[in-house]
Amino acid sequence: MNFVVLHSRGDGILGSDNSEDNAWWRYAIPPHIRIASKAWDLATADDPMDDILGKLRGAYDKKWWIFPSFLDNGFGPAIEKLYKDYLPLTWKLDYSKRSLYVPEALKQTVKENWTRLEKDILAEANALWQPCIDCLRNGERPPDYILMAPLNHRASISPQVAKDYILRLKKLAVNDWVPEQQPRPALGYVGFDELLGEGTADFDKL
Repeated sequence: MNFVVLHSRGDGILGSDNSEDNAWWRYAIPPHIRIASKAWDLATADDPMDDILGKLRGAYDKKWWIFPSFLDNGFGPAIEKLYKDYLPLTWKLDYSKRSLYVPEALKQTVKENWTRLEKDILAEANALWQPCIDCLRNGERPPDYILMAPLNHRASISPQVAKDYILRLKKLAVNDWVPEQQPRPALGYVGFDELLGEGTADFDKL
């Protein structure tokens, strides 16, 4: 089986254009003329909106883009909605006060909530693991996970994957529900070689 991934650095939907591909003479002309040249390119482009999106780093990563930026609270709203019966899962320090003391009762509540959530997530994984496998064998749609809804793109979730999910949740909680890594670029923008590193796989054999 062969897979062909067509990708283009000139696709404004996936990302900005590759500056290395710009003509050398653009860098040799004065900045004000360079701006006029860019404006002319935009005005005469086959798809001006595509070009504009490219200048804004494309539409691909806007799925993770918060505007205005001061509203950026990561996965907080989604987590609070999904696990509303287990809140609070974190506590925030009020740096406006002289004391950064956190009540022991709040710490205990958060600890107990995590214990309940972890227990229920593992119970869900154990309960649906075999039924999901049976559905796949019978060509049927497997049931959706509730507590592990972010992993519903998987056909089935093993108890070990559920444990890993819990660890990742706790790491996100420590980081105030903001992921540490940016989403990887669109495959159609960079291609297999850049995504995995050149020479890491022989894609003709996939």
